Amino acid sequence: MRTFVAVEVASQDAIKSMLDFQKTLLNSGLRAKPVGANQLHFTLMFLGEINETMLDSIKSKLADLKFDPIQVTYTGIGAFPSLKFARVIWVGVDPDSAPRLINLAKEVESRLNTLGFRSDKQFTPHITLFRVKERIKNIASIMDFKDKVFGTDILNKIKVKKSVLTPNGPVYSDLFVVGSE
Repeated sequence: MRTFVAVEVASQDAIKSMLDFQKTLLNSGLRAKPVGANQLHFTLMFLGEINETMLDSIKSKLADLKFDPIQVTYTGIGAFPSLKFARVIWVGVDPDSAPRLINLAKEVESRLNTLGFRSDKQFTPHITLFRVKERIKNIASIMDFKDKVFGTDILNKIKVKKSVLTPNGPVYSDLFVVGSE
């Protein structure tokens, strides 16, 4: 099964704000695939294909993970790898919560290293809003929203999620949840 470790957006107000923003960009002519409300999350670590035995080992490594709830403000817009060749359009986070999310991702990776998992890139806290399939001309105009605030949230759960790829996009389900104190 294809899996990853994530922290989901929990605030319904923030989710609504992100979905409204997606509609605004789509109505302005953006040609990209929006991410659904149930797919808004931070990917702390992509695990790839695993079996049930490995899932049990992952659960064991993460079961006692403790962290303080993270107060986050979803703010700003960006693109990976760049605005001139956007493949992903995302929402960022405030400068106070970013290091806490980075440290949480590092802790997850540290715990899963002994099972052979390694991140292929440095974690950058972001929530994917769009996946871009066709090349879009420079989308620097989205930077008009670089200071837009999408809401606040308290993040207190890490999930190991299963991802099933379908023609209509991925379908996610929870395999394991660990919460903060």
